[in-house]
Amino acid sequence: MSLRPQAFGADTSNSSMSNGNHVLTDASEGSASDEAQPLKVRTGNGRDPFFLLVDTLPKMNSKTLLRDFQRFLLFLFPLRELKVGPAMRNTTFANLLSEGRTSTTHVIRIMSRAHTPARLNLCFLFFFHTGQAARVPSLSSSERVNVPVGHWRDSIWDIFRLGYCHSSMWTSCCCTLVGAGQVATRLHLTYRGEPGRPSVTSLAFRKLVSIVLSFWVTRLIMLMIITVLDPNVDSLEWVEPPTSYYVFCAIDDLLAYIYLGFTVLVLRNLRSHVRSAYAIPEEGYCVGGCEDTCCSLTCPCLVIGQLLRHTADYESYGARGCSATGLVGHAPSIV
Repeated sequence: MSLRPQAFGADTSNSSMSNGNHVLTDASEGSASDEAQPLKVRTGNGRDPFFLLVDTLPKMNSKTLLRDFQRFLLFLFPLRELKVGPAMRNTTFANLLSEGRTSTTHVIRIMSRAHTPARLNLCFLFFFHTGQAARVPSLSSSERVNVPVGHWRDSIWDIFRLGYCHSSMWTSCCCTLVGAGQVATRLHLTYRGEPGRPSVTSLAFRKLVSIVLSFWVTRLIMLMIITVLDPNVDSLEWVEPPTSYYVFCAIDDLLAYIYLGFTVLVLRNLRSHVRSAYAIPEEGYCVGGCEDTCCSLTCPCLVIGQLLRHTADYESYGARGCSATGLVGHAPSIV
């Protein structure tokens, strides 16, 4: 029996669908052990199973579903250990049954194997019993942007490949963290370049833009104060500045180093996530497995430029430098 899924995070009403069967089975069935076992979702073509942890909904209505969506809907990572949020850290399927919550209706997030971790924004909600089959729709090739897997779309040095006036080039060179916010929005990551809840990842671009504006406004104020405290601005002879002058200079330098360190951290996380999501090996720019950190520290503009070009098809869809994704409004999400 197949149930029609209810999509969250994407409008699938007008998109072409291609379906793949997924069957939910209870991994603890037939086991004499009292130890809690996760459920398994096996793909219809016999590929490796997905392991997940689910919660039950004793009462099912639209208000409860919307209110508890973040709490009950868990992420599903293929062939990786499931990361459970703080509210669900000690909750297992067996524990829920032992507590008397024996409802067999589960809210489960199922991702087909074609969906990479970068595609976690598109989820489908199913209502079914253990053992039922469900169909997981996926966007047709005409409704998505294919991102190269196993290699970068172009070289890290190809920052001018799209032209000297392209917004991705100017964003990379002049507003590196703004470009990082656009990449984070496309990949549905937090402002630090890490996976997170949708309510947090949706604010990544705004937070990074706010950080950039706050930094430069603060530095401008600091430079104005330093200029006022410097007695040598209008003097032809050297005059020893007051102690407050050196204090504000030190604070200004500290802010600059903190901003640089934060930029390197964000770019390193973004680059590492993209390489992991699309199986891109290191290119040997740095030894010891620290290529992401080295590149982010030495050439942040080139790094964010490569990430912007890799996660978008600029040749098919126009760029918009001031938008959250850096793309025109009708551009589809990446795979």
